[in-house]
Formats: sequence, structure tokens, C-alpha cells
Amino acid sequence: MSACAKGGKWEQALGLLGEIPSCDLLPNLITYNSAISACERGKQWAYALDLLRSMLGNDLVPDVITYSAAISACEKAEQWQWAVQLLEHMQCDDVVPDIVSYNAAINSCVKNKKWQRTLGLLEVMQRKDVAPDVFTYNAAISVCLASSKWESIMQLLAMMLEAKFDNFQLTEYDHMSQAGSVLDCFKHITLVLLLKDALTDKTPLTYVDTQAGRGIYDLKSEDALRRHTSAYGIERLVMASRSIAAPAINHYVEAVRGYNNEASGSLVSPRFYLGSPCLAQRLLRSQDRAVLFEMSGEVCSALKQSIGIQKHVAIDVSRENSFCWFLCNPALDMFKERGLVLIDPVWNPYPMCTAWSLCLLKHFNVAWPSSCVVLWYPCLEVEGTRRLYRCARDFQLDGILVAEFGFKNSPGLDMLNSGLLILRP
Repeated sequence: MSACAKGGKWEQALGLLGEIPSCDLLPNLITYNSAISACERGKQWAYALDLLRSMLGNDLVPDVITYSAAISACEKAEQWQWAVQLLEHMQCDDVVPDIVSYNAAINSCVKNKKWQRTLGLLEVMQRKDVAPDVFTYNAAISVCLASSKWESIMQLLAMMLEAKFDNFQLTEYDHMSQAGSVLDCFKHITLVLLLKDALTDKTPLTYVDTQAGRGIYDLKSEDALRRHTSAYGIERLVMASRSIAAPAINHYVEAVRGYNNEASGSLVSPRFYLGSPCLAQRLLRSQDRAVLFEMSGEVCSALKQSIGIQKHVAIDVSRENSFCWFLCNPALDMFKERGLVLIDPVWNPYPMCTAWSLCLLKHFNVAWPSSCVVLWYPCLEVEGTRRLYRCARDFQLDGILVAEFGFKNSPGLDMLNSGLLILRP
């Protein structure tokens, strides 16, 4: 029976359960729990409920595992009303729901875009002293984002900060496979354009990179060659740049060429790609500084090594979640200076990254009025991008410029479109 439960073999599980009385045996709690779990994995919510009723008819008392499996079966079949009813019923039976029970019920509401029900269940959890976890908050923020309930999203993020949740630690990301792609070229050409403009002012500038990455990427490494996205991006751009009369593109290509000439003596096909922190480092002056954040320990070590190779500029590198760090430190000395901020998150999970990125953008709009803030985002689907724009409008930010770049069709590229939302360009 346990094997049927693990494999989702619900038909076999029901068959075995039906044969038990013929062997002069009675099914027990463990037997029913296994059968209900098999139905859950097989998305057979109606059979799961029938088994639950059968238990009660045989004077067997369901436990939290029974109810959680039945709720999950309803959640997988998008039967959110039944999921919520089961959660309420188990409490009437003096069975205390745990985090698994609540998350299953909440996920069922999320799948059906029931944001009010979701937040209601979250409130019940807190009243019952069941601590929400990262998955609970992810689900709640996701459904609120789909309904554009930004006030609720801000409250949820504040709750996460207070509880010291760092959901971005769930995602390990290394940009090596995308280094030098067409999306990188678009993002970094724009960054060079903004930096060049900011540096016409002689007063000091603070450059902030919220997810800095490695800094320098070896385009001949195994990870980079696996997709070889640079072939469509920086390699092609370097070859064509001499015929392009665009100062921003030329400054960008010159920075990449200059580093490659210093590191490998190559001026033709680049071996190394400069990520945003090292690109900024080559442009910043002695009176400027850079503040870089990177959460991955291995990538952060590579970043420190990369910035040590180039010319000296005052640089602080922190292995921190930049979103939490800035939002928990609202009054920083750097906010008195001019600033240029690049927010370039992993965007996985997408709803959570959208919420945190826009929250940080709103924070910088008020706390750092002398800054220009650049938010990079992938254009994965039209409604998600429109939602991002609506939020920027609803937040009444100081001034927003939107730039998008992409292709209608290109078989060699995994991700075709991306955009930059620029605050105070």
C-alpha cells in the first residue's frame, strides 16, 4: 500500500483496500492514509473524499496526515471550496492543522485566484500560532500580484522582513550560461549610457548592483559554451561595431575589448565578458565608489577576485540579500549622495521577484531622491509585463522611462525579449 501511495497508483491502492475484508482483516488508519495519499498523487480528489467518509463510517479517527492528503488532492484538482471546507472540518474534529494542511488549502485558493480567501487563511494560521513558511508567503504574494493588490503585497513583504525570511536563498543562480547574450548587451549598453551621462557631473557617484554576479565571465568555459549565447550577442556585436555610429555601443564594446586586450591580448573575438560590476568599475572615477551585493558564496568569491584584477575604485562587496538589506536600513549615508542603481534579480520565482523589485524601486523613489534606478526584467508573457507597468504607474514614481528590446523570432535564443524600467533617467 505504501508503494502505491508513493507512486500515485490509486487504482491499485483502492483494489488492495477492497480486498482487505476478504482476508478477515480491517483497514486501519495507516492503510487509509496510504490509499488517500495515492489518490492525492493521482489527482483523484473525489475518491480521496470517499475514503475519508468511509473512515468516519468505520469509526476510524482521521489524523492530520489524512486531512492534509485529502486537502492536497482537492488542491491538485483545483477544488478549492472542498479544500477550504476540509481545513475547517478537521478543526471541528479537534485535529490541529499543520503547515502542510494550510499550504495545501492556500495553494488551492491561489490556483483559483481567490486572494481574499488566501489572506483569510493566512490570518487564521497566525491566530492558531502556525508560523507561515516561505512557500506560504510566495503563494500569497503570487495571488495578490495576479489581482494587483499592492497594499496587501507590501504588507506581506513587511511581514517577511519582520520574520527574517530570505526566500531568495531557495534559488541558486549562476549567470555564466547567459553571459554576453543579446539581453546582456542591451542591458549593459544602457548601463554604459547612463553611467557616461552621470559621470559628466564632477561630484561623487555611488554605483549599486543589487545582484552583481561573477563580474567577469570566461566565454570559453564549459558552462558558457553549453548554450553559447554570446555568439548571438557580444561576439557578433564586436565584429560589427566598427560600422556602428552609436557612441553608447562603441563605449561598451571598447570596454569589453580593452579588458580582453589586457587579459588575453585579443582584440577580435572576446574571450572574457564584463558583467555589470566590472563594466561599471572601468568607467568609475577615483572619487566614485561601488556597492555590490551577491548572495551565492561561490559566485561572491569569484566577484571579489574579478574586481581585484581591474583598476582601483573604492568597492564594497557584501554577501547579502540586497532587498532585505536596503529595506531594513532606510536611512543610509549613501542616500545623501548621487546614485545609480541596477536591480537585476534572478526572476525565479517570477511573482516574488516582481514584488520585491517593485518594493525596492518604491523605496528608492522616496529614500534616495538623487538616484537613478534601473530595473531589468524579462518579458515572459504580456500580462505580466503589463502588470509591472500598471504598478509603476500606481506607485506614482517620480518619472519612469521604459525601454524594451527583443526579437519576434530567433531559433538560436532561449529568451527573446527583455526590458528596462528606469526611474529618474
